[in-house]
Amino acid sequence: MSETISGVWWVGEAPTVQVPGTLVRTGDTWQLDLIGILPVNTYWSDSLSVVPRERIYGACHGKEYTLDGAFLLTTRTPSIQFGQDAGPVADDQSWQRWHGQTLIQGGALPADTLYEEASVEISGLSQWWPQSGLRGPQAASRIAEYNPPKPLVTNCPDGTILTVWARTTERSGLRNRSISEHVTISFMRDDGFTLETLQDELVNPIRALIAISLDSPVDVHQLRLRLKRPVGDPPGIRIFPIVVDPSSEQGEDDRSNHPILTSNDVDMAALLPQWIEAAKRCGVPMDAAEPQPTVGSLQNQVTQIVNAAETLHRVLHTDDAPQESPLAARVQEALQVAGGFNSRDRRKVVSAVKFTEKSLENRLQELAGELGQEFCAWFFDGHLNHWALITATVRNALSHGYDTTHRIEDDPGALFIILSFTRWVIRLRLLATAGLPVDQSLINLLASNRKIKGLISQRVVNWDELAGRISKS
Repeated sequence: MSETISGVWWVGEAPTVQVPGTLVRTGDTWQLDLIGILPVNTYWSDSLSVVPRERIYGACHGKEYTLDGAFLLTTRTPSIQFGQDAGPVADDQSWQRWHGQTLIQGGALPADTLYEEASVEISGLSQWWPQSGLRGPQAASRIAEYNPPKPLVTNCPDGTILTVWARTTERSGLRNRSISEHVTISFMRDDGFTLETLQDELVNPIRALIAISLDSPVDVHQLRLRLKRPVGDPPGIRIFPIVVDPSSEQGEDDRSNHPILTSNDVDMAALLPQWIEAAKRCGVPMDAAEPQPTVGSLQNQVTQIVNAAETLHRVLHTDDAPQESPLAARVQEALQVAGGFNSRDRRKVVSAVKFTEKSLENRLQELAGELGQEFCAWFFDGHLNHWALITATVRNALSHGYDTTHRIEDDPGALFIILSFTRWVIRLRLLATAGLPVDQSLINLLASNRKIKGLISQRVVNWDELAGRISKS
């Protein structure tokens, strides 16, 4: 962002103490440089202390702003200094530097502010929802004949109305006329939602769905909010929308992606509400399955993705967990006979036995098996059980530090294949929970995808050979 926002800034605890400063976008954060000090809990102390995140309000040229999730990076006065030195300053000048996560343009708003409507654009959205009035059989040959595509509208269980539609921008000049489409998702709820609820329960799950469908990281931009209308206001009054991170800009979608799933493949009006509900229960597996722009070591990725697969299985099978465990009952009886253990110790041991009675290997087999017998035979090339055995063995070795003789946990090729297959199992199982058909229908959906075909035909590892090494160790 080349443009800077210069004005006065304050905190909610002391709205009359307004400090001049300049806000600028730096990478993925907002940087606020103040000529003065905000009256927050940043006083000098010779003991270790943590400065909490703040919500800072501002005004510039008649517009109000809210900088959310701000943390103090540097502060300096004639007598004290906190944080890092950002350059030479006058000896008699006090100043601060803050970094913030989110900028809201259009209001000095508290965290519990309710909004009745929001719209957002996501990179890759036009591939995921390919309907258009500019291409395909309904494409207009002239601007005057243009008709926007029919929106996708669905109702979520929490009362949110979700709409996917094409927002248009028309430009005209002396010798030029053009029209552009921007695929947008909007959310409306009569009782309103906070910004945190919007992001955690609606925007983030939709972002994850599109990223998984494209097998590529995506970004959220152009988030606009409309305040909940006060009771008694006439329906015709429209409050000017609030813009979140107004400087964020995105280019054209990457056409090299080959989505595994688009709105042409399934009934998104039925799938979207179920996906949003699944996200409330399966947040950890969904986060692990979503493509991310940055990654750690292969060992760490494998550990995290297999842990997420185990978590997903437990979440999806909470109702059918056995209340009685024969092995746990035998252990409890043995502890009572042996003596030396109080009731609290016995409960701990019995609880641990119940928790581990179903092995990770069995959980992985069940998780993938629920995608259908035909699908598993095709996807794993007949090696479902070997994948489960190898994946569980490697995760346990990495997570618990076991000393093995097969050393598969040190093989980069094996780790990569384990990571790839397990991630896709989680993704597809999440989609199946939201209503995606399984078995032969799932094969038909994925059979022509290049990435899936490349994974299935991999020759990096030999499942039989790896399973044999484990059985001999």
